[in-house]
Amino acid sequence: HWTLYTQTTNARYTVRRVNGDHPDGFGQSLKITCTTADTSLAANEEVNIVQKVEGFDTQDFAKGTSSAKQYTLSFYAKSTKAGTYIVRLLGRHNTNRCVSASYTISDTNWNRYVVTFPADTSIVDNPDATESLRVIWWLVAGSGVNNGTLATTWRDNTDTGAATGQVNFADSTSNIIYFAGCQLEVGDVATPFERRRFVRDLEDS
Repeated sequence: HWTLYTQTTNARYTVRRVNGDHPDGFGQSLKITCTTADTSLAANEEVNIVQKVEGFDTQDFAKGTSSAKQYTLSFYAKSTKAGTYIVRLLGRHNTNRCVSASYTISDTNWNRYVVTFPADTSIVDNPDATESLRVIWWLVAGSGVNNGTLATTWRDNTDTGAATGQVNFADSTSNIIYFAGCQLEVGDVATPFERRRFVRDLEDS
């Protein structure tokens, strides 16, 4: 369900799970290292980390109904590249709706970031095991998506304003970013990271 997505980029990356650098209370993290830089971005250049979410797991948000709930995304991140980063929710299957938000990395320490997205009363998510939602952490965004005003309200999927303000993580081979403890929840409050046993999820399904 996790992938590094790249589009028309000359930059190269290594992605791996590491044990030696993580926030307190965790044993591992995801490490992305820029190994070939790209300082001149093409308009359609994109690089991001994607988490794919099944429709069964999005039903509590009640998307497409009058009872639709907000989405709160929390995660830990650490990077040698300071600046503004963009996260995006992108509906899949039958919805094709999207919304973006920004967060700022200002030091090289592990920090927890919390981003809340609005509820969406338009179009119901698919209630099955097919992909319903993508959570996207942008790393590189060409002018095709890094333009205009950041789209912070739900809308039909278009590139304009999808990643406005995103820093160029590909501009140096010194750039490294780590992620850990990613959690998407219903409502406007981020709770402590929850570790769920696989067996319990099977019993609850």
